[in-house]
Amino acid sequence: MVPTPVLVVDDSAHLVYVNPAACEFFGRAREELVGSNLMDSVAPREREELSSFLPSSATDQPGRRSMTMLGRDAKEREVILHHTRLALGERRLLAGIIEDVTENRRVRREAVALAQSAASLGINRPLDATLDALAQSVVETTSAIASGVYLLESDGELRTAGTFGLPRGYAKAITAAAHKLARIIYHMMTTRHAYDETICVQNEKRNRQQLEARLRRQARELGLQLVAAS
Repeated sequence: MVPTPVLVVDDSAHLVYVNPAACEFFGRAREELVGSNLMDSVAPREREELSSFLPSSATDQPGRRSMTMLGRDAKEREVILHHTRLALGERRLLAGIIEDVTENRRVRREAVALAQSAASLGINRPLDATLDALAQSVVETTSAIASGVYLLESDGELRTAGTFGLPRGYAKAITAAAHKLARIIYHMMTTRHAYDETICVQNEKRNRQQLEARLRRQARELGLQLVAAS
């Protein structure tokens, strides 16, 4: 089966051929599609314009046209119709390949909306409030039900910086679970080597010892003594 929907229409815009992928796209059997008018599978608001376009000289050369078609269950799908003229004896036919761009355009619109939100959120707001609002805008402009913004600090620690829609305790649990991932990413970024749990544990132990030694030295200089908590 060819995965790309292909169709052929005559001068009256009636379908004379559809491949299996086109049947899948429209959610209809081949016997039902062949002989039907292509306009019945186009969004009503675009039918008049398309009915003028198909028989025009604009289709004499290969080209493409953005349009809205009615796919399976009559749901609107944004498509690009790549068309080329065919000749079968004295019959003038138009072959078309349907490129479904619905999801790509949806993602693009969401990305633009997020970029616009991010650009406007930082005006006269503290950073935490800005990031909370950014998390909220992600939920409002996508199909997500909750969102979190996490910052990777210079020491490899991951900090929850903004949340929206997360149940109580989720942010803390996510942060704890993500710390190891953050350490892995930080290790790979700073060492350019694959993550090794043993080496990372040793490095963390050494860092703690160095920090403790520095604190003890600073305490002595102040005439104090640093003792471990019981």
